Amino acid sequence: MSYEYARMSLDPLRRSLDTPSLTFGNGDDDQIPSLQATAGKYLLLRLSKSYGCSPTLNAASSLPRLQIYKDLRTVKVMRSSQTVSNESQAQVLGSESFLTETGRRYWEVDVSNCGRCCVGVAYETMPHNGVGKECWLGQNSMSWCLEKDGDTIKVLHGGVELFKREKSLGFNKVGIFLDCKARLLSFYCLGTRELLHSFRHHFSRPLVPAFGLWYSESNNNYLSIVELK
Repeated sequence: MSYEYARMSLDPLRRSLDTPSLTFGNGDDDQIPSLQATAGKYLLLRLSKSYGCSPTLNAASSLPRLQIYKDLRTVKVMRSSQTVSNESQAQVLGSESFLTETGRRYWEVDVSNCGRCCVGVAYETMPHNGVGKECWLGQNSMSWCLEKDGDTIKVLHGGVELFKREKSLGFNKVGIFLDCKARLLSFYCLGTRELLHSFRHHFSRPLVPAFGLWYSESNNNYLSIVELK
């Protein structure tokens, strides 16, 4: 990991949060991993305390093979019927919508019990009741997501893979930071406290948290929105 990589990975969020004190000097590259971890810990703590929220799921937006728990923060995908392939993504959207006027929002999702799933945001008008890939999160121009598939993680938008990391062991929780006014969407790995990818985009319509799951025989097949206090 280089000094330049560590600096660039933190710059988008630092600028959004107006924290000029979080800068790197011209120190030894050997110190960069610890510097990045320390800065990442500080930033994630600040995000959680200042902008943390715990979105709920909109049960009316889910497909029949998704089971929404009573807490409205946990969703499980069930084995599909013969008419729908288990290879298709099942989506559910959040209840709260975010606008430029909403301000900054940060939430976390526990994906440790899902073999394959994706989390992110979508325009609330995104078609998501179909089974074709054009309705999948990250596969159209109306959604931005991070996908976990076993030990591989990807960031997707418009069907384009913008980030990929294989053998990402221990990837159990993802942090999502949204600042519509600053046109910023960031995904964080909470285990390593690092920024995985940031989008700079002019979000022209209301956004909602979005979640997609695939069924697997070998996994518990559910994810949970973390309740931040």
